[in-house]
Amino acid sequence: MYGFKVQQSERFRSRFKRYTKRHEKEMKAIRKNLYSTLEMLGELSLPIHQIKFGPLKCEFGNVFRLSPQGGGVGLKPIRLYFSIDESKKILYLLCLGTKTRQSEDIKYCKEEVKKTDGQK
Repeated sequence: MYGFKVQQSERFRSRFKRYTKRHEKEMKAIRKNLYSTLEMLGELSLPIHQIKFGPLKCEFGNVFRLSPQGGGVGLKPIRLYFSIDESKKILYLLCLGTKTRQSEDIKYCKEEVKKTDGQK
């Protein structure tokens, strides 16, 4: 995927199956936004923190979230949480969630980032 090796957390894998079935349009929009983000990383040669793209928000540290923004009207605000190790070209897909699970998901992402930082 644009030169990045992809690693998925357990929570991402389990929710991905369910969200893909129940929220097809939202997942399609999130996928498109992820590809656009990675494409901008490559083309602009900027660190991800410097990329200004509507659906992309820095949640904390090196964890970002993408929404289905731009995918149409009436989409549920599902979020993809991910982290990138730009030097090693690794994309960590951490979690998918809704606004109601946001604080729980962010806590989970913080724990996952600690694990991946320990593996470096």
